[in-house]
Amino acid sequence: MDLDFVRDAVVELFGVEDDKVETHFIVKKFKKNQEQNSVDEEKTLAGILVIGIISELLNIEHSKITPSAKFREDLWADSLDLFELVMAFEEITGSEITDEQAMQIITVEKAVELVASELKANLQGK
Repeated sequence: MDLDFVRDAVVELFGVEDDKVETHFIVKKFKKNQEQNSVDEEKTLAGILVIGIISELLNIEHSKITPSAKFREDLWADSLDLFELVMAFEEITGSEITDEQAMQIITVEKAVELVASELKANLQGK
């Protein structure tokens, strides 16, 4: 899967050199920024990443992806799409998403909450 949009977001958000961005490095750099800012950056970063992934995999414009959008009903995702989304979420968080967690991902907001939670857990050493 092509995650160039994730790389671009990290380069822009954190000022990381493009050739040094790796998924595990996102967490390290994010931790440093989190210590400097009190804003809920896990959810902000998760939202950017999740919307980018959804847009790329489902071929949907960013502007049409809302927090309340349901994957199946509103974004027309089928079972294979949902599987690919979960795999992408695992890739960006560096965590395995259980079947139970995957079943809870009904809306974009639920996906953002899960990714934010996994990012935060990774930052705290899980």
